[in-house]
Amino acid sequence: MSETTIDLGNGSALSFQSGSLSQDYSTADLTGITLTENGTTLLTAGRFQFSSFMQKGTAVIKDGIATTVRFENDDAIITVGAVQASHLPLSDETIILANVAAQHPLLLNAQDIVIHMKQEPFISIAVGNFELDGGTGLINKPPQTTTFSVSEIGITSQKNPAFTMALSALGLQELSLDMTGSAQKTAHNQLVFLESDFHLNIAGLGRIRHSSQVSGSEDMINIIIEQQQSQTGQITDISGDEWKNIALNKAEFEITDTGILSALETTGQVMPLDQLADGLSGIASLFMPKNGGRVTAPIRQFLLQGGSLLVSLHPQIAPQFGSFSSLSNNPDGLVDRLGIDVTHLP
Repeated sequence: MSETTIDLGNGSALSFQSGSLSQDYSTADLTGITLTENGTTLLTAGRFQFSSFMQKGTAVIKDGIATTVRFENDDAIITVGAVQASHLPLSDETIILANVAAQHPLLLNAQDIVIHMKQEPFISIAVGNFELDGGTGLINKPPQTTTFSVSEIGITSQKNPAFTMALSALGLQELSLDMTGSAQKTAHNQLVFLESDFHLNIAGLGRIRHSSQVSGSEDMINIIIEQQQSQTGQITDISGDEWKNIALNKAEFEITDTGILSALETTGQVMPLDQLADGLSGIASLFMPKNGGRVTAPIRQFLLQGGSLLVSLHPQIAPQFGSFSSLSNNPDGLVDRLGIDVTHLP
């Protein structure tokens, strides 16, 4: 077919210059695509190939490739050089996503992405590569692993003076970083263990690494995954009631300084590092008479000498998150209970 427009209903229409499309819309190879809504162009693409199937009333892209994609709405203009997807549900409902992920491996890869924000903060975000490889999904029976990676990220401001000044204060023309994360779910003795790792590298400034392992019943772990994965992709909010019966088995947090501390000090974003180190030592000795010196000495070395700071939690008996509030008024007890160690790595 050529020069074809298809009415999708609800004011939406799909047009393409040439290509082939099956009668049930389950396979297609189209070029020169335009998607409109009430006469307004939402999306254009140079080429779009896909095969799909229906699962419980939801269309799922079994395999799809799109090139030279441009999407625009009132908030942003998004362009993508190429997108590849496998087993991608055309829905944002968590239950539907979980049902598909439980049976099919998910892959989403996008390259050369540029996002221009039309409103505050008027920033532009360029991403060289984004990949989400869900295996068969965290929500499926263990053991499974989900990984994601974002590389070659550049963030610049179009017309936000505050953002531009903040970058200039750090001696940067743009903020460049790489992110990689993974999560794995395993089962043992009627408990489900969820392990996660996250790495963030800020070019020219430093690196951050976080890893943790929590455990609980399978139902409770799945509730947490469903609630958090759809929002941020990371298990971060521990304030909900669902966390009360989840145990913290171990965790590590490492920050490596390759220039950010000196840049912040030079630009006046933080007080002189020697004064900051003295202040932390004084506060720690007041609130942690037993463990204050042991905890703050490595932090002081890190602030004054750079390198890496490693904070590890290895409790002998894994505490549940519901017990943390009772320890919040006893910092020394919290350090002992969680088995907190702080180490400076030159």
